[in-house]
Parts: sequence; C-alpha cells; structure tokens
Amino acid sequence: MRQENRRKNFGYFQWTLNKYNIENDLRHIKILKGTPMQITKDELAALLSGPKPLQLTGCDLSKVDLNEADLSKADLSGANLNGTFLDKAKLRYADLSKANLDGATLNKANFHGATLIEADLSDTNLRGADLSGAKLNHANLSYANLSGANLSGAGLNGATYNTHTQWPAGFDPLAAGAILIP
Repeated sequence: MRQENRRKNFGYFQWTLNKYNIENDLRHIKILKGTPMQITKDELAALLSGPKPLQLTGCDLSKVDLNEADLSKADLSGANLNGTFLDKAKLRYADLSKANLDGATLNKANFHGATLIEADLSDTNLRGADLSGAKLNHANLSYANLSGANLSGAGLNGATYNTHTQWPAGFDPLAAGAILIP
C-alpha cells in the first residue's frame, strides 16, 4: 500500500509485463529513490520475449540479472544499467548511446557492432567481451577491465580512460584515439 501511494504521488505507473502492455509500460520503469527495482523471473522473461527489437530507451534496469540475455538490436539509449549483470549477453548492434553501465559485469558479452557513444562504462568488467566494430566514441572507460576483449575495428575516438583501465595485451589506446585522463 505504501509503495502504491508513493507511485501515485510521483506519477509512476504500476507496470505489469504482459503481451499487451510491454511496449508502453517499459518507458515508465523507474526506481523510486532508495528502493531497488524488484523484477520477477516471469516479468523478466516477458520483457525479453517482447516484440523485437526491444525498445528500452531510458529504462532503469540497474542491478538486474540479464546474464546470457539476447538484447541484439535493442534500443537501450539513455538506459540505466548501473551494476547490471550482463555476462555472456548478446548486445549485437544494440544502441547503448549515453547509457549508464557503471559497475556492470559484462564478461564475454557480445557487443559486435553496438553503439556505445558517450556511454558510461566506468568500473565495468568487460573481460573477454567482443567489442569488434563497436562505436565507443566519447565513452568513459575509467577503471574498466577490458582484458582479453576483442577491440578490432572498434571506434574509440574521444573515449576517456585512466591509468587503472586494463586493456587487452598489446592494445594501444592512444593510437586508437582514446584520451588518458588523470
């Protein structure tokens, strides 16, 4: 009851994920201040089985377990994926422009051809991820772990990183157009 009132007071819609309202209600998924998002396995399954490509622009999916999820070609631009678990997820050709992935685990995730322009990838774990052909221009890669990642053909012009960023062996971020920040 209390959470229902808070949703009403802040104008949030209570959402249910079914085949009729997935597309409309996903735009309204938000976390109330201090309240972690609760999503059941059934709701998550309904979300992922929605019409493709998924339209998740600006959605708050922070700390959700999306390991091995297929989000290929999904529009996640501006989405909050802070602390989300995306190990072995498929994000081929997905749009993650200006998305917040701070602290996300993305081990062996497939970002082939994805757009991550101006995305916050700080403190992410991208070990063994496929970022081939991905657009990482102006992305924040501070504290990111990219050990063993495939960065062939990735666009890194203007991407920022710090001395704590871990790159694949032999990779030269400066030559790829990335900018070292203090």
